[in-house]
Amino acid sequence: MRKIKRTELDRILRREAVEIAFIRRRPERAQGRPFLRRMLCTNSMEILNSEQGIRRLNFHKPRGGKKLNEKLHNIVVVWDIIMQDYRNVAVEACFLIEQKAEPDFWEYFEKKFGSMGASEKMEWQDSI
Repeated sequence: MRKIKRTELDRILRREAVEIAFIRRRPERAQGRPFLRRMLCTNSMEILNSEQGIRRLNFHKPRGGKKLNEKLHNIVVVWDIIMQDYRNVAVEACFLIEQKAEPDFWEYFEKKFGSMGASEKMEWQDSI
């Protein structure tokens, strides 16, 4: 696990899926949960726009334009693969754990998350 900057994370996300850990931007919204959150995410259109991305990850394109200046707020907007929606990741304290490109991503995803239920996925997000 290594600390990663916004520009590098943004560049990697355009090509691959990544497992990251970061400090929640608004910990008050996650009462009783750890400040550190783990996420599997991507902005890779190769993964997201694929048949599997649409079917298994429920990917959909954004409904509106970007509302936040990512650089100004030091965030990256990503597709959260587990929660299946867009999320803002604060990168002040963001750590890269693992990265996977197509086609290795789908084998990794199935092996690691294929049999997990919703509560197991929540536990995974809160564990580092």
